[in-house]
Amino acid sequence: MLFLLSDGEINDREQAERELNDYCRRNQIEMVKITFDEEDKYGYEHTTIINLHRFLARRIIEKGVTY
Repeated sequence: MLFLLSDGEINDREQAERELNDYCRRNQIEMVKITFDEEDKYGYEHTTIINLHRFLARRIIEKGVTY
């Protein structure tokens, strides 16, 4: 899993996301896009800094751990 933390304001967001999506697809990596911004922009999931550890733990547990 790759956790992408963003404020949602990237100058070259489309190009950066396209490159990350390609990388994740080639390497079979699930990307989770997270923002601290209140608005749901571009498919990012919202959390707060104080709850970030809970958010990450929940997503990892949902995915399951394999070795």
